[in-house]
Amino acid sequence: MKLDEVVDKSGCAGSLAEHLAAACSANKVPGAAVALIGEDAVHAVAFGASPAGAPFVPTTRLGMGCVVKPFVATLLGAFAQNGDLALTDEVVRHLELDRAVDVLAGITLRHLLSHTDGLGPRPFDRAPTTPEGWVDVAALTALVCSDESSFPPGQYFTDTHCGFSLLGAVIEKYSGQPFGRTLRRELLDHLAETGSAGPYTEESVCPATGAGLSLSVTECAEFLRFQLNPAAFGAPLFRRIKSFAPFYERQAPYPGWSAGMNGVSLGWKTYAGDWIGHNGIGDAQTVVLRLHPEHKAGVAFLCASNLPVAYACLGRLCGNFLPEFDVKNAPRLLSEEERRNVPTPRRLGTFGNRTRHIAISGDSADRLQITISQLTNGDRKIVASGTLLPATHDLFFIPPPNGGTWFVQYLSSPGATDDDLLWDGWHLWRRRDDRLETRKATPSAA
Repeated sequence: MKLDEVVDKSGCAGSLAEHLAAACSANKVPGAAVALIGEDAVHAVAFGASPAGAPFVPTTRLGMGCVVKPFVATLLGAFAQNGDLALTDEVVRHLELDRAVDVLAGITLRHLLSHTDGLGPRPFDRAPTTPEGWVDVAALTALVCSDESSFPPGQYFTDTHCGFSLLGAVIEKYSGQPFGRTLRRELLDHLAETGSAGPYTEESVCPATGAGLSLSVTECAEFLRFQLNPAAFGAPLFRRIKSFAPFYERQAPYPGWSAGMNGVSLGWKTYAGDWIGHNGIGDAQTVVLRLHPEHKAGVAFLCASNLPVAYACLGRLCGNFLPEFDVKNAPRLLSEEERRNVPTPRRLGTFGNRTRHIAISGDSADRLQITISQLTNGDRKIVASGTLLPATHDLFFIPPPNGGTWFVQYLSSPGATDDDLLWDGWHLWRRRDDRLETRKATPSAA
């Protein structure tokens, strides 16, 4: 689409700035910036104040969080299309390991990119690095080995940070420089445009959590335009690449119901209406990227508020353009009368892995209690608890203020086993019969 068509389809014809101001004011958002992307141009505007209190402008930068993952996929895609590696390769083939790592056996680069590696979550804030800024492969593999695999590779989608940290180490092997420097020199510097917020100075970027990566809405928009036409940006690493289309094909569906998201591709989430993208979530800030490769259109949104408020704001701004914001089929909490007719789920008990346990108990559907415990370095900590309220779509919500929009959904394994599974919108957990372990983590696994 040409930019004029994108603006028209989004419902923001006229003044985009006025539409953004109205959407932010209606949802009490202190500041935000939005960019509409066509194949020929970008239109970006901003409103209000940034989290730092300065005027929010199109060059204001926010932390990208998990939005880093499409950037990881883009870099890895270059090495794949240039013939340095194949996505069907097992990851251990591309890592310098000083010992066999059984838990990584059979896991390919494609599994890691699509979150179908089966590793499951580990306690994780940022990938371990060496003093020189490289991903510390030894420390990372020790962290991977600190827990068992949740599922065999390729069986289910379940979000994890370890996988993309491993991909960052693979990128470092073929670029010959730390991941953050590779990202800047090989990609970000080629997206910079006149009037940007200044040069990229952060050398250390986590390829899993995005720690260290801050971009503006105009820079995000240029990244989306790069996806549509990589040859136009003159980045040497990508000189042979005409299209990233193979990376957009959906690799796995989401196991359970999830608001707006219906699956995952290679580094991207997939959404209704053939949109792809990713969200970056931080403290009182949200980044939303959406791309429609077929229509050659995109939306980038940076918001100084949490994800539910950002979604409400973006839905008001261009909800007709992004079908994921259609609320007609969204879940709702059941009424008191409806709750009386809901049978008590038989899948009570404990779900999780060795370090995170989700315990559910109760004697009726409207009195289910949930307690989520985390074990870190031998210390047990309750990270969330509350009453689960039944909703449509077979969901159970933890109501605010404890849970916000956190929910669980009970599933049965479609495979040969009768394992009971729990879906929380991000991770898939297997039922466990043991108690939360109190073992001490080894120094190398910490």
